[in-house]
Amino acid sequence: MKKIFLGITFVVLLLIAGVCGWLLNSEFNVNDKKEVGTIVLKCEDQTYQTVSDGTYDLRSEDGLVMSATADEKGIITFEDISVGSYTIVSTSIPEGYELPYPETEIDLQEGKKVSITKTYKRIVPRLVLTVEDEDGNPIKDAKIELYNEEEYILNTGYTNEEGLYTFNFDTTGTYYMQQLEAPDGYVKDDTLYRLTLDEDDNFTFYTTIVNQYETGEESLAA
Repeated sequence: MKKIFLGITFVVLLLIAGVCGWLLNSEFNVNDKKEVGTIVLKCEDQTYQTVSDGTYDLRSEDGLVMSATADEKGIITFEDISVGSYTIVSTSIPEGYELPYPETEIDLQEGKKVSITKTYKRIVPRLVLTVEDEDGNPIKDAKIELYNEEEYILNTGYTNEEGLYTFNFDTTGTYYMQQLEAPDGYVKDDTLYRLTLDEDDNFTFYTTIVNQYETGEESLAA
């Protein structure tokens, strides 16, 4: 009988030890769980155009947490950031821009995503050209050339996947633009465009060039 009692006591002690171990482990896991959130920073200019390559520090009261640079879409994402108070500080501004408010304070809560927009002031005139087909679809790799009134070539470049070609001028004034090449299946626009950029309404010059389909190539639009 005594052996049976001792055996039952041993089993009970094992069960109690197991429960205690589970409780301690659960408490450890709860305390060890990081309370985190996400910070998303969007960079654009006063005309809502994307600004890339700006660099920012994310700082806490204890110092620097991390640094990051805006991607081609003007986005920086700080992920898995511990909850708390932070300051986002601009450390590098892209050429041709000013940033009126280089620091932003935020309070990050658990599981939350804080979205912030930083608005740069562009200080040089800019061309934003869109090249598209007859159906309004963007055309990539259209070759564009820019030159000034002295016929000095300022830039030769290509449209991106969104059909966009952009250029920041050094000063306001009168410039000329012409399409040199169109991708296969399209006819380039031979028009010589005159651009007048001043410090008022035409500080940003928006225009669109339409490339028609080559005869028998309409199926390219599908």
